Amino acid sequence: MSKLKIITLIGINTIILYTLVCFITKFLIDDMKKKIILLKPNSNLIRASYPNYKDLPKKKAVNIFKEYSSPKSSYQSFTGYRRNEFKGNEVNIDKFGFRKSINHQIDNSYWFMGGSTMWGTGSDDENTIPSIFAKETGKTVLNLGESGYNSFQEFIQLQILLASGYNPKMVFFYDGVNDGGTFCEKNKFPQLQHAYTSRYDKMIKENKKYKEVLKKEKKKKIVNIEIFFHKVKSFYLNPLEYFTILNKYRETKNKKKSVNKIKDIKKNKKYLFCDNNNYAKKASNLTISSWINAYLILKNRNIPVKFILQPTASYHPGLYNLDYLIDHKKQAIINEEDSYTGYYKSLKDQWNIECKKFDICDLFLDLSEVFFNSSYPVFIDTVHISPNGNQIIARKIIENIK
Repeated sequence: MSKLKIITLIGINTIILYTLVCFITKFLIDDMKKKIILLKPNSNLIRASYPNYKDLPKKKAVNIFKEYSSPKSSYQSFTGYRRNEFKGNEVNIDKFGFRKSINHQIDNSYWFMGGSTMWGTGSDDENTIPSIFAKETGKTVLNLGESGYNSFQEFIQLQILLASGYNPKMVFFYDGVNDGGTFCEKNKFPQLQHAYTSRYDKMIKENKKYKEVLKKEKKKKIVNIEIFFHKVKSFYLNPLEYFTILNKYRETKNKKKSVNKIKDIKKNKKYLFCDNNNYAKKASNLTISSWINAYLILKNRNIPVKFILQPTASYHPGLYNLDYLIDHKKQAIINEEDSYTGYYKSLKDQWNIECKKFDICDLFLDLSEVFFNSSYPVFIDTVHISPNGNQIIARKIIENIK
């Protein structure tokens, strides 16, 4: 056999052998990725195991968080988005996208505006703030809370319902956290944003990109050679990727569980800026503007309203028992502490000035300090609270309107 034939045979066998190795490592990589997913902490299971839920059956506690994240959201004109209709064991949403409550009724009921805390993240249908209010008063209620909603979105939602012919007996605005999180960000333009703004921006950019790709494909009317070669290249690089995935698996496996106390967590990232007085004043003015405009609209209809400043663990976290939370949640609380301290202070100061102009200072209910020095766990992250916290909030609201 000639030297050339021997080299050719060795080359072919080497390619065949390497291709076989690539096939094997492809399966190993897929298996390793599945293992990494299983090793990563499950947010639903972690929060369901908090001491807040020790008196609940484990299955029920897990279902509360599982079903919270199950409903999809759809675009809604003016307000941005709202969850779709959903039927579950612990979470149910009607055809309008409103979470169901005890004594659930749209017209001629008590309306509760707010973000995810009012919606009831961390609670089943019967233990949200509106449901507890309904249980203890016998009143009909409507839970208008939605994850990420700020006071401006709530103000628009109010106008939509009123313009559609619905009328409440009374309206509650439960705000603070989402306004502080959205309005305290560094925006490039003087334009209000909501929690899904960045998500929509990404979707629009991706849509444009895919349209361009489809346009090029339509012109070519042939199989995209670049994509083919990219897949071939990725396949033959599988052995190298395997070692990267293996290291990631080992890192994930060896990662220690949360053991740090809240006082040992140090600030590591600044993404909110209401520790700056100018930002704080601008943010608080936006919140108060929504509230006062809502008051003026409702006043013309003789409908009472209350504006409630909600508690958050980021507002003086040293006054809470938060050591049971996982570290990345503690980190977020500490990172946001200065900003929320500035925003809440500014909001209270600005309200005391603006409310006097309309003689409506008594419409404000400050619950920002309601959980200070509590001996029992209430928070499940930076802002969301368990049913025991919802009960305290609901009772404070009932006491106030009495």
